[in-house]
Amino acid sequence: MKNIPKNVELILDRLRVSGYSAYIVGGCVRDLFLKLQPKDFDVATCASPKQVKEVFAGVEGIKVIPTGEKYGTITLRVRAEVECSGSKSGTRADSGVDCKSDIGESERAEYQNIEVTTYRLDGEYLDGRRPNSVKFSENINDDLARRDFTINALAYGDTLIDLFGGLDDIKNGVVKAVGNAKERFREDALRILRALRFASRFGFTIEKNTYSAMLALKHTLAKVAPERIQTELREILPNLKAQNLEQAKPFLLEIFPVLKLCDIEQNNKYHNLSILDHNLKACIEVVPYFKPFENTSESDAKNFGFILRLAALLHDTGKVYTRTTNLTTGQDQYINHEKKSADMARQILKDLKFDNATISLVCTLLYHHGRMHYLSKKSVKRFLSKVGEEIFLLLLQLQIADNKAKVLKLSQNKLERIEKVKQILKQIKADNEAFSLKDLAINGFDILDANIAKGAAIGKILDACLSYVIDNPSENNKVRLIKYAKKLRRGVDAK
Repeated sequence: MKNIPKNVELILDRLRVSGYSAYIVGGCVRDLFLKLQPKDFDVATCASPKQVKEVFAGVEGIKVIPTGEKYGTITLRVRAEVECSGSKSGTRADSGVDCKSDIGESERAEYQNIEVTTYRLDGEYLDGRRPNSVKFSENINDDLARRDFTINALAYGDTLIDLFGGLDDIKNGVVKAVGNAKERFREDALRILRALRFASRFGFTIEKNTYSAMLALKHTLAKVAPERIQTELREILPNLKAQNLEQAKPFLLEIFPVLKLCDIEQNNKYHNLSILDHNLKACIEVVPYFKPFENTSESDAKNFGFILRLAALLHDTGKVYTRTTNLTTGQDQYINHEKKSADMARQILKDLKFDNATISLVCTLLYHHGRMHYLSKKSVKRFLSKVGEEIFLLLLQLQIADNKAKVLKLSQNKLERIEKVKQILKQIKADNEAFSLKDLAINGFDILDANIAKGAAIGKILDACLSYVIDNPSENNKVRLIKYAKKLRRGVDAK
């Protein structure tokens, strides 16, 4: 099989030469058959953890770390150029986790972590996450039988071992539980979300019996730690496609119970979907990877896509509590639902243990998502000065998705308005017009040097200068702004 890094091959070879069977297993084998480069490689062997440590003890360029010895796992931290005999090879691994050396090599040396785990049979899953005990085995078949899905129950050494038809399921695009589906999900309810992750990531369908078991046990997601759910959501939402939406819907409602309350029709001409289905459609309409700037990294683009999809999923939840009927038109209206949605999202995301930066950004987007800008440079610059360019660009993407999830014939004018705002922003930047403090021709040191103000008063002076420059772009000149700042200060002193 191609694309197995040389380091992994060498680890397999060293175990075999020492008298032990060894295979790469699980997701890395699946990804290789999908012609994807695995993020990491896992090795399974009949050698016990003690024997694995003995095999690699003292090998130059390898640090042996007993990360999960109780469960049979030893991590080998391997220098990228290492030969298992101790000599160096010119070939470097092209996957794995890179990290700094702490075993005497140059700080620039690259390392990868490779987990080596003893074949095992799992005991009972009393906590719904990990087996209460494990029993080591000398048979790879025992190890594959305990895995979650057939596409992950593959082993490759000199030959492929595929006991459950995983290769056919990869070819046919199917996610199917190994053995009894209900047992697999009772062992660890997070596997329900893992099934959704694989289906959305690869565009697979979930096998009928597997999906039925997921539905029957969806309530057990309540037992899963919020941090683990959050991690899966970060993979599911950016990859969610229209064809996977109905599959995912019952489980999103389980994770976000507030969405169940949103399953009500909207008596409003702009909407032909319930609040719930509008939120879900808006979520799908969001671009999954979003680069606000040319230099935005791929990882940041994925994170922005996730944040936008999370915001879209929750953006109109506040409508449930703000709905009234306009007595003149007879239509539903939702005054200040944006603020209510933001307030609700803050608590929901806290409960799921999201970090403060993500919570703040999502809530800011929700709070402002209903705002339509006046089509003038001045209006756009004022809002940019309030939220910053990054949030502004994210907000426009959320608004596009929101309006695409409405009655298009009626929301088309709003979509056109958003495009005009984007052009105004482009013109503001092309003309180098100031809309943030960093764009001003003066800074706090200039205010201090000119003996205009000290301490907190400096910030107030700069804010006033920015407001002045937004209205009068040609005044963004150091001499003129110092003069204006002095005039401001005199006015404050006179009071």
